[in-house]
Amino acid sequence: MASSFRLCLLFFFISTALAELPGGLKGCKQSSKDFSKCLSQQVNHALKFFKDGNKKMGVNPIEPFKFQRLLIDQGTGPVAIKLEFKNLNLHGVSNTKILDTKCDWKEISFKANLDNLLIFGEYKINGKVLVLPIAGNGASNITMTNLDVTAKMKLKEFQKGGKSYFKGETFEIIISPKRTFFQLENLFNGDKALGDNMNLFLNENHAQIVNELKPAVSKALSQAFLQVANQVFSKIPANEIKLA
Repeated sequence: MASSFRLCLLFFFISTALAELPGGLKGCKQSSKDFSKCLSQQVNHALKFFKDGNKKMGVNPIEPFKFQRLLIDQGTGPVAIKLEFKNLNLHGVSNTKILDTKCDWKEISFKANLDNLLIFGEYKINGKVLVLPIAGNGASNITMTNLDVTAKMKLKEFQKGGKSYFKGETFEIIISPKRTFFQLENLFNGDKALGDNMNLFLNENHAQIVNELKPAVSKALSQAFLQVANQVFSKIPANEIKLA
């Protein structure tokens, strides 16, 4: 997911900063009355164009996205777990629909929707889900459907080496899937009966579980994305992004 946001930023900068682009991509000028609409359209187009990557531009394939690590640590409440994912592959990101984008260079925000997001990788979990203890590690298969995403990042412009750069000061992202399907292998040291019952329990209570975990998930993603965003911002002077 951090890789996902890094590419969204790349597409955002492409749409605002470059005039001649491959694959029918076009730049968007902030002075235009259709700036937000143009930006949303061009990011949507870029997601399709870069689905298989572009070696010339140094863009890796979007399908699948690779995400090295994500830690969700929630110590209290009905769902109190420590859940770590590694080597995640995300399928479906290129089908993201950017619905609305706003930017005044003090704040960037966007709303998006994704029909299906398939997540495969390694997991390790320990804690409590509602009334039941949970523990295990192994392969995970998680599918989210009709996924709404909202994100907002506050920006600050600063000087470095005689040039102006942007820095993200805060970042907030919220994901809201309509339905989530869980399949966690090797729960409870491979006890099939306990594992099958827990997966059934997770799927029957998916809405409450996702809702309880939303603050912890948002915090984990926001911290990761802010770090990635500032890595990108630090390499591109403000005057190469911020066009009139």
